[in-house]
Amino acid sequence: MTVFMNYAVNRPIWSLSEKIGFISETLSIPALSFIERSMHKFDENIRCDKQKQSKWTTKLNYAIRAFQQIMKTILTMHKSKDESMKQSANQIKEQILYTPEYREIIPLLMKQFKPNFQTKNYLRDLIMAQHWLLKLLDGSKDVVVRAKKKAARKKKKRPQDKPRKPKPINDEAEKDGTWNDIVDDITLARSGDIDVDEVMQYGLLSVEDGSMKALGAIQLALHGRERVRNITSAELSLRLLRAAKHLWPENVEFGQLENEIETLEILCKEKLPAEAFPDDKDESDDDMNGEEAGYDYEEVAEAIIDVEDIFDAYSHPDVLHKAGLLLKDYKMNSVEVNHALCKLIHRVVFQLQRPSMCFQATLFRTFQKINQEKIELKTNPVYKEIWTLGKFILGKFFQVMQENDKLPVELLLWTTQRDWEPIMKGKLTSARISTDYWSSTLFVALIKGNFISMLQ
Repeated sequence: MTVFMNYAVNRPIWSLSEKIGFISETLSIPALSFIERSMHKFDENIRCDKQKQSKWTTKLNYAIRAFQQIMKTILTMHKSKDESMKQSANQIKEQILYTPEYREIIPLLMKQFKPNFQTKNYLRDLIMAQHWLLKLLDGSKDVVVRAKKKAARKKKKRPQDKPRKPKPINDEAEKDGTWNDIVDDITLARSGDIDVDEVMQYGLLSVEDGSMKALGAIQLALHGRERVRNITSAELSLRLLRAAKHLWPENVEFGQLENEIETLEILCKEKLPAEAFPDDKDESDDDMNGEEAGYDYEEVAEAIIDVEDIFDAYSHPDVLHKAGLLLKDYKMNSVEVNHALCKLIHRVVFQLQRPSMCFQATLFRTFQKINQEKIELKTNPVYKEIWTLGKFILGKFFQVMQENDKLPVELLLWTTQRDWEPIMKGKLTSARISTDYWSSTLFVALIKGNFISMLQ
């Protein structure tokens, strides 16, 4: 993707319209959706397939680089003098910021980083991906997003309150891509058993609706259009197929146990009749029963949010911990990675006004090392940038410590989103002392004990 994007943008013999045409093929929403689904799939496989974690991490790294390249290409198109290219970039940018799955995948992966089998280069690619993603927000104060919220439970379900019924994928190529994405997960899920009564509680199968509706429900699950909380599409479709075979054993369309994968492939790619799917005008008693029984369901609405709410996902101790871990290797990092780390901390400290979230010994030790790089500070602008940021954070730290002399204890842990404000007001440490039965006597004893150990 990197080679193609650079080739399409920089080839001199193509006109701007030709460049936009070729780039749009790769920057299409289906391509972006495929990359996002692949990232989730590889991340899930890392947690499920312990013996091949390094292999799945490598594949996830490729997907992250592809996602990163899309962000970089959009920013490049924004700088173009051609209005049509800018307009194309804006459309894709709005779609990325509108969809929560695209916005939330990078901070999620940063929180889940495991240094025992995931490399620093993988973490560097994550840092650069978040850098380019957040650069899309530069100059904006708020964005329109798709927000999910739990629907209120009502005693009586009105027709106008019903969500639209899910529809299957119609494009043949997209069906093939969906099957290729899910087939490995189905193979892994085959080893488990199913409880038919539990599957019936999902409300997707019904003896009264017949086997044709069951075929449609299985296809919708394969296409990712029907979902159940905490169950993957692969597991859901497999459970529905086995439950359907139990309910209609005489129906050969549900196949046999030994050829489940072939049966599911046919159902994923086959065009089923319209009566296999629920109609928007039909009222389903099962939906009402599910609501009364307390099943979780979501409705989608648009909302305008401040860009700081998006930055808030990165002001998390797990994210900042990974940034601090990588900043320790500032000599090994590229200029771009060091700048991206500096920018991430800058957003937390300045844009979100949360400097106390960076009161941590790991960061302070890194700032101390950079302060000793006298020659590099004069010649390397990135070192100077980190040094300036560290000077500000340390200044804030000593300013707060004048009101709370026990603040150095907070250096041992990364500050949470709940605690940063009390720390800035000099209140949190004493609150922790009373809550955790930590007295001044115990604190003095700890200091004396450490001092004696150092002397010994």
